[in-house]
Amino acid sequence: MGARILVIDDSTKDLELASRLLQGAGHVLLTAQDGESGIAIAKRERPDLIVSDIGLPGMGGLEIARRIRRIAELARVPLVAFTGHTGPGDRELILAAGFNGYVAKSYSEEALAQIEGFLPPELRSAGRPTLLKRPRR
Repeated sequence: MGARILVIDDSTKDLELASRLLQGAGHVLLTAQDGESGIAIAKRERPDLIVSDIGLPGMGGLEIARRIRRIAELARVPLVAFTGHTGPGDRELILAAGFNGYVAKSYSEEALAQIEGFLPPELRSAGRPTLLKRPRR
């Protein structure tokens, strides 16, 4: 069984792509479309990994990270920014806010591998088929 991964993103399209990618790799996907509900879900569900967009309406990803890091039971949960914010200085701001890492937004096998790199080895897909791979005929 894979990891329980919370994805916080305001884009329905991006949540659908995340679902296809992560569930296809055998993970259980939890989703939220805003920071407040994302933090509430994280508190209730205690995911193995939290992936958040940065450019969210209302509470942005940087504030989400700051708040999660102040919650004792979530302070050690790996937190990954999955975002299109790739300009000069963005990476440093993201890491300073409390994220463990930064992955440029692109729903691909490479992005999956980068995201899974923040999980303990026993929770990574490691050879499980994903929906992005075409089955052999």
